[in-house]
Amino acid sequence: MKRLLFVAGCLAVACRPDAGIPDYSGHVGLRDTTDAGDTTLPGPKPYDPATPRLAIGAFYEGEYSEQIAINDADTHYYIFTIEGTGELTYSQETSGERVEGRISDVLTLTGTPWWGGGVIWDTARDLSAWSVLAVSLRSADEAFDDVEVTVQYESGGQLRTVTLPASGYGYTNDGNWHSLRIPLADFPGFDRSAARSPLILGNGQAGPTGESLFVDDVYME
Repeated sequence: MKRLLFVAGCLAVACRPDAGIPDYSGHVGLRDTTDAGDTTLPGPKPYDPATPRLAIGAFYEGEYSEQIAINDADTHYYIFTIEGTGELTYSQETSGERVEGRISDVLTLTGTPWWGGGVIWDTARDLSAWSVLAVSLRSADEAFDDVEVTVQYESGGQLRTVTLPASGYGYTNDGNWHSLRIPLADFPGFDRSAARSPLILGNGQAGPTGESLFVDDVYME
């Protein structure tokens, strides 16, 4: 199995609300899946056809009723870079240590002042039918004492950013998997009818090179 990896420059998840429309530029590459598990895991909440599920094109291998695929045309997965240097704020590999499917993704810090990345849409999409964001996280490293979970939307011609702490939804960096279910209504002011990003992970402060965060089982219900 291979996964698409889209890399781009951005001021960040260090971006705060009313940051304006980011200027993304980058390239597309492929990375091989390594260390995949021997069996496919159904996840902490297996897919039920009676409950619609949206896959956002990253961090998920399971079944879904709808998908917004990453195509590098108008839907992207970006690892944000440091402005002026182009340095990636994290590297990304896959691991058989997972809660769903055969792999998870491992985000490893590169020593930059902050880190961030996620799924970005060039034009607004309507997420009004979806109410919960599911994401599973695992780390034992100090840099990931908390993780910022961010969504973006358009309002008045501006790109607006709303962030919540993963710790508010059961995450701790104790080395165990934590499967979060975040109501989209908890993101203050988030206009689901004009979404520009369904998920950005990051933190305005990073940590030592080599510290890692596992990410898996990301979808909306």
